Amino acid sequence: MNRPRKESRVANSLDQAIKDDPHFEWASIDGLKGIRRAGESSGNTLAWKISMKAGEPTTLLFHKTDNQAVITVTVSTESMRPAATSITITPASGDALDPKVFGALRLRTMLTEITEQMESPFLRRMLEQMGHTGWADPFIEIPRPGRKGRPPTEYAIWADRYVARLHTGDAHPLKWLTQQYPGFSESALRAILNTARTRGLLTQSPSGKAGGELTQAGIDLLNAAKPTITSGGN
Repeated sequence: MNRPRKESRVANSLDQAIKDDPHFEWASIDGLKGIRRAGESSGNTLAWKISMKAGEPTTLLFHKTDNQAVITVTVSTESMRPAATSITITPASGDALDPKVFGALRLRTMLTEITEQMESPFLRRMLEQMGHTGWADPFIEIPRPGRKGRPPTEYAIWADRYVARLHTGDAHPLKWLTQQYPGFSESALRAILNTARTRGLLTQSPSGKAGGELTQAGIDLLNAAKPTITSGGN
């Protein structure tokens, strides 16, 4: 029997989410308590909005005006996890794009910032309030240019998914994971899990068999990062 998913570690109150988020802050706006950006800085340059249309999945739209163009990246959970699904480039003014735009879009830099902003406690809290489980997963499938390896939390997340599947009695959890997360081969996930074990986030498995449990270090890491723990860690 599948174990029930634990309640998400995303902040349980909007107020706490704002306190935990470096991108936003509470402010007095026309005498009323409101939310505003904490100021533009590195990693906090994009505007975003949540789009909800009847009969369509909830999407996130990230916007940036760069070199006379407005760049919009749409993020959706159509593939069961947050992923970029389209990029639209439109003139900031007028009817045509300046040809110089194509040489200076810096899309990889924008993608990196989107990945970071998807970890925003305030944004994650708003998405989770909508009840869509796909948004509970961290935005870890988009590469992070310029960074070596993966952040420790990502190894803990994969270890958690692996252990959760083990708890269902599946003797071949890697095969199931590759079906649930297209684009990841068994060898790639095995390498990720081996690193998780090396880092002390996942215990060793019996020789020749699938196995292991999240360590306390892995559980603590997930609790601190506030994704959903699926394998039963407390």
